[in-house]
Amino acid sequence: MSVWLLCTALAAQAEPRPLHEFSVDAQGLTAATAGGVRLGVAEQAALPEVGRRLNLEAGPNRTFTVRWPVPQPKDAPRPGHTAATFFVDFDEPPVAALVAHIKGIHGARPPVQTLVAMVDEHIKEKNGSRGMDVASVVARRREGDCTEHAVLLTAVARAFGWPARVVNGLAVVALRNGSVGVFGHAWTEVFEGGTWRVADAALRRQNGTVHHIPMAVIVQEGMGFKAAVMQQADVTDVRSVTLVR
Repeated sequence: MSVWLLCTALAAQAEPRPLHEFSVDAQGLTAATAGGVRLGVAEQAALPEVGRRLNLEAGPNRTFTVRWPVPQPKDAPRPGHTAATFFVDFDEPPVAALVAHIKGIHGARPPVQTLVAMVDEHIKEKNGSRGMDVASVVARRREGDCTEHAVLLTAVARAFGWPARVVNGLAVVALRNGSVGVFGHAWTEVFEGGTWRVADAALRRQNGTVHHIPMAVIVQEGMGFKAAVMQQADVTDVRSVTLVR
């Protein structure tokens, strides 16, 4: 089962009700004060993206220790990161209309955080009812969870000339009750200032600190994108999450 079917709808204003949550063995810590997480990965699973980015090799029990802040990747954007694709189809009328609306308000080159806010506001129904919609469907239906926020934000960013890509993995979130939650999640990375930066429309309204742990970057954006996602590192491959100072 893919992260796309499990990720949380924490964007809602109500108390978060994640569709897939990992238990952690330490409570009462905020995500800001926690030193990081120890991430155990199942032996049959692909190594997560975070291992490559941090140049970490899994220990004998396939455990990574990821500390804050997770370094921003600096690999150069590929031509596809600014292109319209089957998955990120910003050339379709529903996305083009949203882009024109944003341009009319904010001009030809809005900052990334403005695009984050506009996508968050455009998606009115924050729910997990959608499987994995392409950007034009999200723009038209205006509903979904983190995956729909991620693909639409990626499409809008590319339409404005920002290199952008969709990432899935884990979000470590300081919850309203004072504990820390770890959830399957998806977000956008935008290349800005020589590095890839997290842009998260789904968690824009989340109070407290959020840390993003990448499991995989979506590279297959053609008609077979769903099958490709199923073959990549997945949050269901994570077998343990431990908070560490």
